Amino acid sequence: MIKKVIPLLALVLSSSALAQVGIGTKKAANSAQLDIVSSERGVLLPRVELKAINDYSPIVGEKVESLLVYNTGNEKIKAGFYYWYLDMWNPLLSGNTFVDRKNKTFRIGINPENKQESLIITDTENNSVYIALSAIASSDVFVENLTNNQEFVTK
Repeated sequence: MIKKVIPLLALVLSSSALAQVGIGTKKAANSAQLDIVSSERGVLLPRVELKAINDYSPIVGEKVESLLVYNTGNEKIKAGFYYWYLDMWNPLLSGNTFVDRKNKTFRIGINPENKQESLIITDTENNSVYIALSAIASSDVFVENLTNNQEFVTK
């Protein structure tokens, strides 16, 4: 009887155990489910070619919000890190890039034609408009507010 109870008890207790996973460390941080430690290597995420912003393929399986991939890039979607949220792939942004809810990208960069620092507005089809920062700051064009449909209003 005891030979049957001990394995059954071990099975029941192990199914309720919780643990963190540590890679490169003997003890994972208790606030993290996965703790990867290295002083000389990084984490390599899945590299895929996304077909369209609202197309979940080439990912197989259920659509899960916050899924993170690296898009290798094509003529429709620039290379970079993207995460799945609100039924679309959203780019992770750097400190000088912003995206509005209509999926236009705003960033600060250099206009290749006149070499001036500019606000660059890029739409979903990769069409870009350059506005020199000096022109914005010294003229009567000011961003006044953000409307309910999340478009910038200027005057």
